[in-house]
Amino acid sequence: MSNKKIIFENVKKTYGDLIVLNDFNFSVNPNEAVAIIGPSGSGKTTILRLLMTLEKMQEGLVYVDNEPINMMKINDKLVPISTAYIRRIRSKIGMVFQNFNLFPHMSAIENCIESPIHTQGLPKKQAIEESKEIL
Repeated sequence: MSNKKIIFENVKKTYGDLIVLNDFNFSVNPNEAVAIIGPSGSGKTTILRLLMTLEKMQEGLVYVDNEPINMMKINDKLVPISTAYIRRIRSKIGMVFQNFNLFPHMSAIENCIESPIHTQGLPKKQAIEESKEIL
């Protein structure tokens, strides 16, 4: 298997007749920071939405930690993903939106711990410790 953190392999994404990504190949190494830049309509948001499994692609595979995220392996065969599989995959990926919104009635630390506690079931004490380290 590859030592890449993220791999897009021959990905095709269309919206009707509009081809947004065609035979798209891309990879990210562990601990590598990547910026995706380009003009409006060039596919930047689509790439992120595919990575977050918010969109379905017509062709290709996307891997995170050597695990396909748009298909799942059962008996060494790739099959369509289940809802439980999507939830598990999404728990390994984080995304910060361009126009993020914080809860105005909460402190910075409270905003940081909200998601890990409620979506990943992280104990509050651990979420606070990890958030303080990041902040």
